[in-house]
Formats: sequence, C-alpha cells, structure tokens
Amino acid sequence: KLPFAADSFDAVYSFGVLHHTPDTQKAIDEVYRVLKPGGKIVIMLYHKQSLHVWLGVPLYFLYGLIQGKLYGYNDWVRVYDGTQNPLGKAYSRGELKTMFSKFNDVTFQACDSVRRRFPKFVNDLNQKLFAARWGFWIMIYGTKK
Repeated sequence: KLPFAADSFDAVYSFGVLHHTPDTQKAIDEVYRVLKPGGKIVIMLYHKQSLHVWLGVPLYFLYGLIQGKLYGYNDWVRVYDGTQNPLGKAYSRGELKTMFSKFNDVTFQACDSVRRRFPKFVNDLNQKLFAARWGFWIMIYGTKK
C-alpha cells in the first residue's frame, strides 16, 4: 500500500516500474486509489506482443541451450533490464484492458525506443513499420472515474 491518502494526486506517471512488482494488478489498484477523480495516468509496461519478445525468446532459448540451461519466456522478460533483475512481466492489450478496467478513456499505444547502437535508417524503419503495432513498450493513458 502506498503511503498516501486516497484521492491525493492529479496524475500518476510510471515508466517501467509496475511490471517489476510481484502483484501488478495490486499496484494498478493503488494507483487508482491515490488518484483524484478525473486524475490522469501515463503508465508504461512491457508489451507481450512485441518484436522484442517474438524474436528474443527463441534466441534466448538457444543461448540457454548453449550454456546447458533451459531459458523460456519468463526468463527473457525478467532479464530485459539486466541479468540481476529479479522480476519482470509483459502484458497483452487484452490483459491490460482487464487490468485497467476501473479507469475511463483508456488508450494503449505501443512504441519502441531508439537504439543508439543502430544506424538512423534502421531506427527510422523500425518506428515507421513496426513500433506502433509491435513496439517493445505499451503506453497506457486513462482517467480515474
């Protein structure tokens, strides 16, 4: 439970935090509790239907086999932020619709980061062709009822 009274904040912004909590739904419920009526949310969570997942899981599985380990989907999501990360989860739009059902005017926007190690044309191509549908992150916007 957050150490704030109910209806305390006009807005809550969370970028890459809630998917590292043991109970993401409970964390979302706490966000709802501390928001004032009409308060806004901007929240980023990992996107389950991202190219990062679709391409990364099989490659990480093969990497594990080479090391004599069996890595799967949950292992790949967990190490997005580094091998020492104890917990990480990704969500589909369908799951998020349920999780954010208390909020009004909820919209989702998949997006992707610009990777500095890639040439500009690769990043531009990714943003134009893939990010809006299969981006690494999904942004959630909404309003407390």
